[in-house]
Amino acid sequence: MQVNQQKNVATNKAIEQSSKQIIFPFEEILFAYFAVLSLFIILFSKGSIAYYFYLFVNVFFVGLILFVKKQSEIQPSTFWKLLRYWLPIFLFTFMYEEAGKLIHLINKGWIDPLLVQVDQTIFGVNLGLWVEKFDHPLLNEIFRIGYGSYYFIIIIGAAILYFKDERREYVRMLSAVTLAFCLSYLMFIIFPAQGPRFYLADRLHTNMDGLWFSWLQQEIIEIGSFRGGAFPSSHIAVAIIVWLSLFKNHRTTFIVFTPFVITLILGTVYARYHYAIDGIAGIALAVAIFYLFSFNVNIATSNFFIKNRPNKYNSLKNR
Repeated sequence: MQVNQQKNVATNKAIEQSSKQIIFPFEEILFAYFAVLSLFIILFSKGSIAYYFYLFVNVFFVGLILFVKKQSEIQPSTFWKLLRYWLPIFLFTFMYEEAGKLIHLINKGWIDPLLVQVDQTIFGVNLGLWVEKFDHPLLNEIFRIGYGSYYFIIIIGAAILYFKDERREYVRMLSAVTLAFCLSYLMFIIFPAQGPRFYLADRLHTNMDGLWFSWLQQEIIEIGSFRGGAFPSSHIAVAIIVWLSLFKNHRTTFIVFTPFVITLILGTVYARYHYAIDGIAGIALAVAIFYLFSFNVNIATSNFFIKNRPNKYNSLKNR
């Protein structure tokens, strides 16, 4: 244990030193995301001033990331270092809201009929209606709490890796989560889907209400969600990435998170937030991204997305 702690300290020092010269992968991913999103706005806004406003929003976000990075370099205080590592997690909410405002930028319609057809082809039933036969307050409570646990999984998982001084694994996990969010938000805009709770609203016979806390979960979802962010399930993708990131060094937390991740996955369909194909796409996205960031042991400190790395970063590989 002591050897591992000493190794983490040495690795963290190397990462902190190199971070003054490099851009972390999660920052590169965010820059690429805002560039692609801005390109979408320019190409598909058709002169709408309302859409052009978000070009300035994107420039502001890029500027904010660069400002915090610069401040962390010239003022290496705990505050600026902490803010640089945690800024993406705060930005995800604003990025989600922005995607909601741009949901019909490219596609003016909805792809829900196609998703319902895919579900029926795979499972033989319309799952959004079929799950009503299992309607029971206790079961509803379990799956709604499981779905709502997503918010705690990402925060607690990130906090464990960061405050346990596992900086390499934290950057690796955050970069994977950032890529999952960015790809999901772009897909929301390209393939807008309402989800069963909206598309099937006139055919649903029950709200699938729970017992004690599910009302709070429903209120949070209603306040913080928009119509159109169903495909793929970013909740599932991000939760799985964080969960798998804890397997190696935090097995107890991994085990504790397991029932929450399982009920989250099932709850997306049971509570009619997503079609099954949304969840399948979310799982596939999570596995692909997690594998990508596990493929290169030095990915979290070598700026994987820029070619021809300077040799000075090679010293981090075996630490």
